[in-house]
Amino acid sequence: MGPGGSRRPRNSQHATPATASAASRNGINGGDQKSKDPEHEFDIIAYRTTFWRTFFFYALSFGTCGIFRLFLHWKPKLHIQFRAKLCSVESADLVLVVDSHDRHQICRVFHRNRDQGTEHTVVANQDGSLTELEDLRWFNYRKLQYTWIDGEWSTPSRAYSHVTPGALLKGGAPLKEDDVALRRTYFGWNVMPVKLSPFYELLYKEVLSPFYIFQIISVTVWYIDDYVYYAALIIVMSLYSVVMTLKQTRSQQRRLQSMVVEHDEVEVIRENGRVLKMDSSEIVPGDILVIPPQGCMMYCDCVLLNGTVIVNESMLTGESIPITKSALADDGHEKIFSMEKHGKNIIFNGTRVLQTKYYKGQHVKALAIRTSYSTTKGQLIRAIMYPKPPDFKFFNELMKVTSNLKRNTVSKNFSSKWNNF
Repeated sequence: MGPGGSRRPRNSQHATPATASAASRNGINGGDQKSKDPEHEFDIIAYRTTFWRTFFFYALSFGTCGIFRLFLHWKPKLHIQFRAKLCSVESADLVLVVDSHDRHQICRVFHRNRDQGTEHTVVANQDGSLTELEDLRWFNYRKLQYTWIDGEWSTPSRAYSHVTPGALLKGGAPLKEDDVALRRTYFGWNVMPVKLSPFYELLYKEVLSPFYIFQIISVTVWYIDDYVYYAALIIVMSLYSVVMTLKQTRSQQRRLQSMVVEHDEVEVIRENGRVLKMDSSEIVPGDILVIPPQGCMMYCDCVLLNGTVIVNESMLTGESIPITKSALADDGHEKIFSMEKHGKNIIFNGTRVLQTKYYKGQHVKALAIRTSYSTTKGQLIRAIMYPKPPDFKFFNELMKVTSNLKRNTVSKNFSSKWNNF
């Protein structure tokens, strides 16, 4: 299972007491109920498909030659309401996710039982330890994995989300190989894959947009009205627009992939205090990293346990001014460790360590707490991959005007032909 970031759902109007409303009340990862960032708020509504709903769905899709299915493709909310019914999370096989911009996405819910199969059902606790569940339910949404834990949807970033600085310092013990394997089943590999979408998939999404469907209908009407040259010109322009859009999208995906796919050899302290050299993709939360004196690139979010380091965070902040990070201390002022309040003690993924310093000649060590897409860099990558929707007010008004003009044109043509008849 892949890593995830902290998000909080909004209050759902459709969930029952045993459904995703539990997540709406409690919040994800036990986070703050009063999140100030509306970009990270959404509803999660549980559904279960039924035989007859699925039967009528396919019957209408084939009976209308795909027109009914195309309409539901544009309306995911109506799609899932027609094909499934509201239910509890414990019996759900689909969820509807509605973000703060009213964008809907249907996600499949996966299930695994501890008594069935050979795979583990471990999840992370808020103090960083692991626990095993009887039933494990999860779904994937925008590169993150959400797991149903204690009546709320949680992501792997819940690890170390409610722990004291003192416990964090005392818990920095080397992991055993068995612990590493268990953690990897929940946190996944420390990679941020950006797959290149096939051309047929890009073409499918582009052509099935309402604009091009409108163009197809318009060209058909123009051909019927003997506007052959005009219709042919629109077809050529539309094909050129589709080709250029696909080319631009593929180019953007390649640039993003080249920026994200990074890995290198790192030093990690494992069982019996041995310092092992391994690929950065093998890091799991709870690992203790050794930061070399000459510096290195960081591939996870980690807490500095001892010493001081000078880092360059220009990739994240855009500022090339070196910043000094100090070791986490249990001074009693802060009862709970926080990524925001203890930022001066955290080395973020994507930053470069320029220099380390420790006066007793020991290794400068850091505890990995977040990997992959749950890191700060991962959040930036997700923001690029799933940006805030632009304001389509002008486009919507243009579509209304165009539709009205087309309706008037068709009415006039029909009236003239009727009069001639």
